[in-house]
Amino acid sequence: MGIAYKSLRPKRHLAQYFLVDNDILEMEADLAEISPSETVLEIGPGTGNLTTLLARRARKVFAIEKDRRMASLLRRTAAGNVEVIMADALKIRFPRFDKLVGNIPYSISGPLLLKAFQHSFRLGVLCLQYEFALRMVAGPGSNDYSRLSVLTALNTENTEIVSRVPRTSFYPVPKVDSAIVRFVPKSTEVDSRTYEVIRMMFCHKRKTVGNALRDSRKELKELLGLDWREVTRLIGAEREKRVFQLSPDRTLEIARRISARHSDVG
Repeated sequence: MGIAYKSLRPKRHLAQYFLVDNDILEMEADLAEISPSETVLEIGPGTGNLTTLLARRARKVFAIEKDRRMASLLRRTAAGNVEVIMADALKIRFPRFDKLVGNIPYSISGPLLLKAFQHSFRLGVLCLQYEFALRMVAGPGSNDYSRLSVLTALNTENTEIVSRVPRTSFYPVPKVDSAIVRFVPKSTEVDSRTYEVIRMMFCHKRKTVGNALRDSRKELKELLGLDWREVTRLIGAEREKRVFQLSPDRTLEIARRISARHSDVG
């Protein structure tokens, strides 16, 4: 492992950084606890350093790679139980899988997680930008608490940062550190309109709920057809609470209360 990347120049516009630290790669594969009967979905396999380890443990590995050069390399070198899918992971339909593993490009981490949360699988082990990982596990009232924190809490359990990964573990060396995050998915039904209301709230997370949604009143009108007086009534006494101090469950309850009125207003 770790040789092929030297002959392929990373593409800056794809934000390519190859994880080349064998100890970290082994840690990722071990944390996934893959059984011989399981299927793994790997996002961004690059030159295949992690893919090799996953293939030794799994029944099947689907490796989604956007870069044609990397996909071609993997198809020549990967084990027989690896199926390389040359595509943008955000634009294709995922095959069925049991475990989600990968070194995720920083630029797509948020959208990719949202997409993954729409699927049923057993475990996720991802290498992500360290600051992003901190937001995933942050609790109410902390500086890092954000919409991502809420969505992670609603869609996963036992989420933890297992290890910080120094930037020197990558080639080329990025400007930031990374982290290995491990989580167990759980099912929480949240429709797209409710997600949008949560997003609007956290656009102004330091403000009270009332003021945060007042600042998004035009978007709320377009999305749900609600005028501001109706929104204020729906928020109730919680209008004076700060958005970033609300628990994930309370945030969801408020957002659902508002988004549910859509069907009534037509």
